[in-house]
Order: sequence, then structure tokens, then C-alpha cells
Amino acid sequence: MKKILLNSFTIIVLLFTSYFVNGQDLVDANIAPNASLVEAHYTSAWNNLSAINNGVVGYGIIAAENGLPNDETWGCWRGDADRTPTGWLSYEWEDEYDIDKVTIYFWIDVEDENAGNGVALPQSYVIQYWDSEIEDWVDVTLLDETTYPRNAYEPNEVVFNSVTTSRMRLFMNATTDGNTYAALGVTEWEVYAQITPSASLDSLSSNVGELTREGEDYILVVPYGTTSVQLTPVLSGIGATVNMYYGAGIEAVDGVIPFDGDGIDVEIVVTALDGAQFSYYVAIDYGDGQISADLSGISLSAGEVSDFDVNTLNYSVLLPYGTTSVEVTATPAWGGATVSGEGTIDIIDGTGSATIEVVSENGENSKEYTIEFAVSHVDYGEGNFYYFVQEVSGYVIGESPEEDPEGSFLTRLYAPVYNKEDQLFELIPSGVDNQFFIRNKEGKYLSHVPTSNWLMMMIDDLTIDLDSCRFQVNEFEPGRFRIESVIRLGQNSRFWGTTAPQSGIIVVGDRPLSDGPRLVWNILTSDEVVDPVDNSLSELSVDVAGMKPEFDGFIKDYNVTLPVGTTTFTVTAQANDPAATVTGGGEITVSGDGGSVMVTISNVDPETSTSYSREYTIHYRVDKPLTLKHSYTFADGTAKDSEGSADGVVNAGTFADGAFIASAEGDYITLPADEIALKNYTSITLEAYVLTGFNPGWTMFAYFGELEGDSTYWMSIARADDVSKTAINLGNSMETGPTGFEPAEGEEHHYVSVLSYDSLALYIDGTLANKVAVPSRFDISDISDANAWICKGGYGADPSWIGSVYEFNIYEGKMDSAMVAERAATIPTSVIENHIEADAAIYPTISSDGTFQFVTGGNSGMLTVYNLTGAVVKQMSVNTGTTTFSLRKSQMYIVRAEVDSKLKIFKIIRK
Repeated sequence: MKKILLNSFTIIVLLFTSYFVNGQDLVDANIAPNASLVEAHYTSAWNNLSAINNGVVGYGIIAAENGLPNDETWGCWRGDADRTPTGWLSYEWEDEYDIDKVTIYFWIDVEDENAGNGVALPQSYVIQYWDSEIEDWVDVTLLDETTYPRNAYEPNEVVFNSVTTSRMRLFMNATTDGNTYAALGVTEWEVYAQITPSASLDSLSSNVGELTREGEDYILVVPYGTTSVQLTPVLSGIGATVNMYYGAGIEAVDGVIPFDGDGIDVEIVVTALDGAQFSYYVAIDYGDGQISADLSGISLSAGEVSDFDVNTLNYSVLLPYGTTSVEVTATPAWGGATVSGEGTIDIIDGTGSATIEVVSENGENSKEYTIEFAVSHVDYGEGNFYYFVQEVSGYVIGESPEEDPEGSFLTRLYAPVYNKEDQLFELIPSGVDNQFFIRNKEGKYLSHVPTSNWLMMMIDDLTIDLDSCRFQVNEFEPGRFRIESVIRLGQNSRFWGTTAPQSGIIVVGDRPLSDGPRLVWNILTSDEVVDPVDNSLSELSVDVAGMKPEFDGFIKDYNVTLPVGTTTFTVTAQANDPAATVTGGGEITVSGDGGSVMVTISNVDPETSTSYSREYTIHYRVDKPLTLKHSYTFADGTAKDSEGSADGVVNAGTFADGAFIASAEGDYITLPADEIALKNYTSITLEAYVLTGFNPGWTMFAYFGELEGDSTYWMSIARADDVSKTAINLGNSMETGPTGFEPAEGEEHHYVSVLSYDSLALYIDGTLANKVAVPSRFDISDISDANAWICKGGYGADPSWIGSVYEFNIYEGKMDSAMVAERAATIPTSVIENHIEADAAIYPTISSDGTFQFVTGGNSGMLTVYNLTGAVVKQMSVNTGTTTFSLRKSQMYIVRAEVDSKLKIFKIIRK
């Protein structure tokens, strides 16, 4: 995790130069804030792409005493293998502009001209504009005797001949130490265009009521009892600003206008870029109160209804620990309205609800407001001890030993142990509402250490800087918490969390909200988490295959894939405590394609004679023989699935000679990931026949899973690190996969990726390139069915793959090395060869009855038909004219026609 602070920053003061063209005053203005689309090749999770056009700038090397927070900077740092030799930022506007200047503010954290890590100045960069006629990026032409400045400690102004465009790009080359590349950093990128200033209001809207316009003025009628509105103006002029004033000249914040009584008047002042101003006026008034069925507020004797709004009808309220009843009082917006449902609401077993009905005075309108109550089960204060349980894993926070190689007394995840003092914590009020000191049963305090990754450790006494020991506990849903260190409040939402939900991993206080479930904690008592007796296993195993995850006495659910043809297997289970009883193991008879085995361990507390038990479950399935499930041959000029029903949708690209051709960025095919559902396979084989294009960046050929690499399985033929690769990824850099050579442009290759229960292999042209073990934490069932593509990946900054796809096949089961070699050698895959094609054709290419006609103008030749295993299924002599042949089995075939020493390849389908 990189902490980014800059030694110089400021708020941009907009400067402009005036011109007079064709009778109109023009100004040279920064149009970057008005971009409709801002993109980058990659943005680090802790940085913010929108920072480059928000008007806040900084430059220079990091300095902890003075600088910008992470979310005010853009950067692209990531792991060594993933940093690229180039990077880019781009803007797009809805209209074209005449652009002649940009200013760039770089930030760095390393000054080495040959840096291969950190964030450094680009080695070089160019400014480019989008030429809509040739549909490509073009370098701008610098003004005479000017060059690209390259400054870390001052703005970099680039002036050039004016270009008319709607898109601009900053393309940067990174420094390198010969092995890896440094990252790039920008705080602001200004783009200047000549525009006509305007103080006009394009439109105005309100979140409440009915707004009408009369000339340059507006009338807003709101329901009776409304206490505030939010006005949203849309300005016509680029660079124009707006201010709103209400009452006695009070300036509105974020367009919110509070009022009561007889309504209020609002002045909207629009200031053009050249300083010209124009005022618009809004008169806000109430509608008829007798028709109002609104409440103006709801008050409670315990807890509160937060963010009350007259039009929000459903609320959830968290009540303090121990609450058994709550008084509900509702106030109607119009005094003549009738309210029912108030009074005392009993809270039973920690929950309750109230329904408040409001009927208007004229009886024509009514509303129901509903409040759902839940009682917090956490009793904050000294003497009440709880486990902090990570919801997604079930592990608890505990103190690491003094000899921890990462540092003494850090916090890590562990399996819970009954009444273990370093795992039990009390939340002590710190004197600030909802902020607590957290102390374990040993008397040590939890403290947040401002290191690069914001470690948390246990210390003997509170620090002088109390904020390092003070934590804000947010119960965002009943029983579910996110926890922030007070010292990190306001710093881009950083929470307690881990990089993975596994035992032994360090708990830090710097995880972003995007980590999702790993940030959610349950605060539970000892009895709610762990039994007072040892009812865990010391061993659980299957004799014919390994389990996933690896056995851990705390983990209760496991998966195992049995070899093809398995009919019985043996489960061995051993208790930690000799006094415990284990049932459910032994020899298991396989039922169908799979099933579950439950092992139960029971133990008795000798002090209370209470029996406790724990169940372990092994979910098994039998691996299946190699079976083609989905095949994309493109024989009919579509992305139809010739083996199944998972037809692809072509985003862009073309078809020719039985191939899908991806020749430009954005050419790819979307597959129905949920229908393919790789997560249900016992093992997987992906197969592709391709002609490679020019792919200098990070590209994916086939991709299955979530965006940004989470829960994915993919195959990449060309990458920025100059290898091909297939990999599985659970997210958070937990990527595993073999690599092979990267092909050059214009080469034909056969690729096969084989993912089994315990290994992942990559074959290229029939030869094993590499094979790696699959980590025990990964199971095929982890592959998400959120997305699937051919010629595209799920990383937003990566380009699509360029090349031709002759065929793409998805199998359940493992293709062995002999079959891989056979298919690479015997199946003719090339449809673009250096020869003259035979004068021949086949009609139809897809037949429902299996009948096909081969037509040739040549004299004589041989027709050979192959199935998908490479075996010859039919061979016959052909002569001039038409030859009819039939195929019985419904599948895809490859047909090789040699006529008069000339060759032509066909792909046909018998439905």
C-alpha cells in the first residue's frame, strides 16, 4: 500500500486570455473539468482518476508534513510484474473544441532517472488528439522552438498548433532500471480551448415540488411541511460558476435551501468566464395544506430516525443495547392531518416495528411511514468482552507473538479459542460519541501505527496521540460493523480489514471500501463464537484426493474432486481431544456424480455436563471424462455455439473464411457466462486456434469471472511482459498460472489451457509450456459467472486482443497431453495459408439432416472429413461437379478439400 503526500499543492485559480474573433469575444479556458469521460490505462486502488480535473494541484516528491491525500492524486503503481512501460490519460468531451495548450502537474516519490519502482517522472511523453477522419490518435505539433518540459517541481506547459477535436490523450513512457518499470503520477492535467463565455442558465431542477419558469424567473410549489429543497442548475457556459443566495443573502451549500413558514425567495447568480454576471430568481411557496398527508418529523425516546424526508416512507433504526420499548412521536406537516400508530412500541427478542398512518384534513390523501427497530447486542463499556469476528472467514482478531517476523504484537486473524485473553476485547468510551478505546483482556490497548500499510498492534498504555488508539465503530446493519481508526477519518474511507480471509493474515487499518466482505466484522461474546470444550478434529482426509481448502480444524466445509470412475473412497477423521466422539467417516460409496459426507464430533463439558458438537462436511464430485460443452467455429459467420446453446454476442469485429477477426480496439465477443457456468465443472479445458495480431499491451484472449481479476480464470496470448499465460485469480494479487512464449504478429498457433482440481497447464502448439500447482485456497467452484469474453479481459484499463480466432472450444474434463499433441498436429486450423485455394464450395455449412454437397470446378481430388478429436470420419475421391455426402453424428467437423493440388478448408456443422 502506498501513502502519497505531496510537498506542494494549491487550488487552481482559473486564468484565461481574451480574443476577439468574428465579432465575438473568445477566451482560452481550461475545459478539463467539463470532460464527459476521463480514462486511464490503470488507476491504483488508493488513488483517484477524477483527481486530474478537479482543480486541486500539487507536484514534487512526497513529504509527510505537507501534501495531498491519496484521493487528490492519480497514480498507477502496482506489483512489479504488472507495471507497464507506457501509461496514458485521456479526456473526451461531447463537443469538439479548438485546443492549443495543456498544463500537466506530475508528482513523484523517487527522483532516480532510471527508476524501476516507485512513482517517477515519465522518461518522455507526448500530447495526442483524436483524428475522427482516420479514427486514430495523432501527436500534436509543438510550436516552433518549443519542447516537452519535464519538471517534477513546477507545472509543465505544452503549447502547440491548434487542433479541433473532442478527445485528448497524455501518453507517457515510464522509466526503467532494465528489469521493471516505475509507475507514473499526475495530480492535474489542464486542457485549454478557445470558447465563448456565457452567463446563461441552461436548466434548473428541484428534488421536491413542481417547478415552472416564467421568463428568467421560476416558481417552485412544494408540499406543505417541506423544510428544504435542493436546486440543481445546469450552466450553458464552460468555466462559468454559480452561487445561490436565500433569505437575507445567505449563500446556499450544495444547492440546499432550508426554509419554513411562508416559503422563501432564492437568487441564482451565474458568472461567466469573463466576469459577466446574470441573476435568476426562484420563488418557493407551499401548496394547499389541507391535502397534505406528510409528516414533518418523527422523534423517538431511544435511537433516532436519521435523514428524515417527507417522501421517504421506510426507515431502519438501531436501538441501544438492552432497549425493551421505544416511544414514537410523529408530527404532521399540516396541523389538520390525522396521525395514528404513535405511542409505545414493545421490542421483543431484539426487534420491533411501528407503522404510522397520516390522513390529510380533506380525507383524500394518506401515507404510511414504517420504522423497523433492531437492538444492538453490544454493551459498550468496561468489563464487557467480545470477539471481533471477520464475517466472511469466521476468524477472530488476536495478538501475534513477540517474535512475529513482521513486527511484535501485531494483530492477525486466528481461529477462536474459548476465553483466550488476547482475543477478547472491551470497547471503552473515549469521551467522543461513537469513538472507543479497545483493550484486550490482558490489559493491552489496540493502536494504529502510521506505517506504509497502517499496521495495528497491541501496546501496554494509551499513546500521547490518543487518536492512534481511538476507533469509530459503525454498526451499519444490525450486528454488522465497519471500524475506522480516528487518525484515518476523512482519508478516503479506510477500514479494518485483511487482504485475504485466511488464518494468520495481518489485520490492518487501511483497506478500501471496495474490499467488501473482508471489512465486515461481527462483535460477539465468547459463548456466541466458540464452545467451552475442544470439539475440533486434528485430522480429516480423503484417501484418493486432496481436500480444498487444506484441512484446518476450524474450517468446517471442504471440497474434493475424485478421479474419473471412482466408486468408493475412505474418509479418515481424528479428534483433538481423546474424550470426544467422532461419527460419519470410513468407507464411502459414491452416489451418482457427487454428494456430501458429514463427520460429526461431540464432546461433553465435565463441569456442566452439557454436550457440544461440531459438523464437518466434505462435498465431493467425480471428475468427468473430456466432453466438449461449447464450441465457437464461426463457420456460419456468427458467434453461434455449435455444441451447446451459449451463443455469443459480437460487440464489434468481422467474420471471414470461417474466422472471427478482431482488428481494432473494442472488437470482441461476449459469452453468456451464467449459462456456461464454469464453476460447476469438475475440470476445464479451453482450446483456441488463432492468428495473432499486434498486441503490445496487457490483453486477454479468453476471460471468465468478475472485473479486475477477482474470482477469474483466463487465458492471455499476448501481454506487456512479453509472455503468454493462463491463470486463476481470487483477487488481491492472488494470481497463479503458467507462462509460455509470446508469439509475434502474424503467427498461427494452437493454445490449450487445462485446469484441474490440483494443477493448471498451458500447452502451445501441442507442447507443454508450463504447469503449476493450484493453491489449496482455490477451487473451480470459486470461478464467478459474472462475465465471459473472447478477445477481451475484465481489467478496465486493458485493451482488447487483436487477431483472428479460427475456433474456440470449452470442454468439461481434462484433455491429456497426447490428445493435445494430436489435435495440434492433425486438425487443419489455418484458413489463411500461403497457397492458391482450390475451386470448391460446400453447401450448406450447417445441416439439420447431415446432408452436404461438395461442388468443385476442378478435375479431381480428395475430400477428408475430421471430427473434433482429429480422427478421420470420412474420406472420398471427388471430380468435377457435385458430390453429396452425409454425416450421422451431430457436431462440428473440419473438411479438407484437395483438388488439382490446391487446398481449401471448411468448417461444417451437423445439427
